[in-house]
Formats: sequence, structure tokens, C-alpha cells
Amino acid sequence: MRLIAERVEVGHETLRKFIEGETDVPHRSSRKAYSRLFRAYGGKTDGLVLNPMERAEVAGVLSDLKMILAPGLKASKAEVRRIFAAARASGMELPERTTELERWLVRMLTEIYGGGDTYA
Repeated sequence: MRLIAERVEVGHETLRKFIEGETDVPHRSSRKAYSRLFRAYGGKTDGLVLNPMERAEVAGVLSDLKMILAPGLKASKAEVRRIFAAARASGMELPERTTELERWLVRMLTEIYGGGDTYA
């Protein structure tokens, strides 16, 4: 995590709090830093110039999604959509960015699987 924090020029504790959800809305400068990393990353680990330790850390975070969701692109997307549909149907008040999170997860899954069911 320290490597990524250095990459986006924020403190490792700031990044940890953001990742663990302890920060509702990051400071504007932190959001800009995360945005720069995302743009540099472009959704592809091969698009970001990383040293071997950084590459392993980024790849590990993305592959965690494959480990916890159903195997294959279609099945994992369907599972994410079911989770969010169940949350919406629960009647609980959901955070305002719930739909954005769902869309982001689906985009990340598409990227992880390279747009196809390579690992089904």
C-alpha cells in the first residue's frame, strides 16, 4: 500500500483510510491524486509504468475480485448485479454513489477478464 500511496503522492494512512471506507469523501487533492493514478492506469495494469513490487500489488488487488466472485465474466457480473439488486430491494437507505460503485465493479470485472470469459 505504501508503494501506491507514494505513487499518488498521499500518505499511506490517508490511502488506507480511503480503501477501508473510513473516509467518506476524500480531500480534493487526494481525489485528484487518485484520479491521476486511475488515468495513468487506464483500467489496464500494463498501461501503468510500475516497478515489479507495485505491479504485483495492483494485480493482487484486482485479482481479489476474481477470488471472491463467481468464476467467469458473465457469472461474476451477474453476481455483482444480484448483490446490488438485493441491497436495493432491502428497503435500506443506500449511499448516493451505490450505482456508481456497481458500474465500477462491472467495469473492473470486464477489465480483469479482458472482455471475455477467459477464466470460466
